[in-house]
Formats: sequence, C-alpha cells, structure tokens
Amino acid sequence: MNEFTWMKKDTDVKRIYSLEYIDNKKDFDAAATGDCINGIEPWERYKTIEYNNASQAMIAYVVRKYNPYIYDVKLFETIYVNGEQVAETWIEIDSTAEYILKSFVNKSMVNRNLKLSETIDIYKSEVEVYKKFIDSNPMIGKWFDNFKKEQNI
Repeated sequence: MNEFTWMKKDTDVKRIYSLEYIDNKKDFDAAATGDCINGIEPWERYKTIEYNNASQAMIAYVVRKYNPYIYDVKLFETIYVNGEQVAETWIEIDSTAEYILKSFVNKSMVNRNLKLSETIDIYKSEVEVYKKFIDSNPMIGKWFDNFKKEQNI
C-alpha cells in the first residue's frame, strides 16, 4: 500500500498524507463560519500531521474520527512528481466502511464497559466483606477510623 510496484526510470514520485484536525470548540466554531476571523483563515485553525505511509495516516485518521474530543478531521493525499505537486485528493471513508467501523468501535466500547462493570461489582463485594470484618471487631473499627482521619479519607 505504500510502495510502488513499478515506476518510470528517473522519476521521483512521492505521496504525502496530511491529517488535519481541530481539537477545540472555539477553533471549530470559528472555522465553521468560513470567514477570516482575527486574521486567521478557517483552514489555518487545523492542526496538521504529515505521513509518508498511507497505513499510518489511515490509522491516525480513524483514531481521531471516532474521538469525541476531535471536532473535525480530514485526510488528504498529495502527489509530487519530480518535486512538483501534481495532484491532491481528500480521502474520506465511504458510508459502508464507516458503518462497519462505528459498529466495531461501539461493540468494543460495550464490551469494555461490561468488563469494567464486572470489575466494579467484584470490588464492591470485596469492600462489603471488609466492612463486615471491620464492624465485627470494635478495636479494628476504632483503629481503621483513626487511620482514615490520618489519611484524610
């Protein structure tokens, strides 16, 4: 996906993948107007990371695309031949692939939340056992109360 299988001799072809994103609401709102605000053009509000590798660029794109703290993300491919820019294209995930990715992300999050809930339930039951033990012995209870005060718990 990243290397050409054939290239004309004495031709230098480079592909650069530019990931552009906005990670704060203020810049997103300003960029959304499409106007130059305070001397800053809308496209200048995007942070940019460049990749020479399509796979790395796509992974970074997908990670940001489904990050709730990223307001907008775009991926561009720019092609240079012998140092001259000859093409640029905006890369967007088609709707079918996006649906599959969202389903996978949602399924993974649901599974993670279930595991976390199970872990919390285990800890809650352990805390109940400890509470019963502490409550069953007044000396331990008194010591534990003093310990909590010292630790500001």
